Amino acid sequence: MPLQFVFVRHGQAMHNKNFSEVGESAFTDPRNKDAELTELGHQQTLATGTLLQSKIGSNVIAVWCSPLTRCIETMQNVIRPMTVKGDIHLHDSLIECLGGNHVCNDRQIHTTLSAKYPDYKMNTLPEYPPHWRSRENRQSMRQRMWMLTRLLLDIYYDSDEESDGFVLIVSHHDAIEALTGKSLNNAEALIYSVSDLINI
Repeated sequence: MPLQFVFVRHGQAMHNKNFSEVGESAFTDPRNKDAELTELGHQQTLATGTLLQSKIGSNVIAVWCSPLTRCIETMQNVIRPMTVKGDIHLHDSLIECLGGNHVCNDRQIHTTLSAKYPDYKMNTLPEYPPHWRSRENRQSMRQRMWMLTRLLLDIYYDSDEESDGFVLIVSHHDAIEALTGKSLNNAEALIYSVSDLINI
C-alpha cells in the first residue's frame, strides 16, 4: 500500500472536560497545566488504536507526536495494538495554538521529557517550550504544520521508488484543522495519501 499519513487528535483531556463545566477559564486553570487525558480520554484512544489497527495493520513506519502530555498519552494508547517499525518523535511543530495564557498548552522542559521517555526521539526539542505573548494566529499555526508535513514527505517519501506504510501524527484540534481544514473530535483519526498532503 502506498505511503499514507494518519492524523490523530488527542482524546478528551482534563481541560476539555472542565470547559464543558466552567467555560474558557478551564484553559487558564493552573490545575490543567499540560493537561492529561481523562479516564474517558484513555478509553477513547484505546478504542482508536484498535480501530486503526484493523484498518492499517501494523505497518507504522514512524510516529510524530506533540510533546504535550495528552498527545503522548494518546499516542501510547493508539500504538498499543500495533508494531511501530521506526522511531517515535516528539516535535514542537505539532503543539496546540501558542499563547493566550492557555496553561493546558505549556509543555514540560526537555530534561523532564527525556527522563520520562528515554526511547523517544526529541533531539530537535529545545529545553524550554516556545512562548508567545499573544495568541498565535491560524496562518502561523498552519505554516508550521505545513512545514513539518513537507519535512516528513522528504524523509519518508521517494517518488522514484515504492514508498509504503503509515506515518502516525498525533496532534491537536486547531493544529490539524489549520492544516487540513478538517475538524476532528477527540481521538478521531484522518488518513491522508501523499497526494492529499502535496495538494494542501
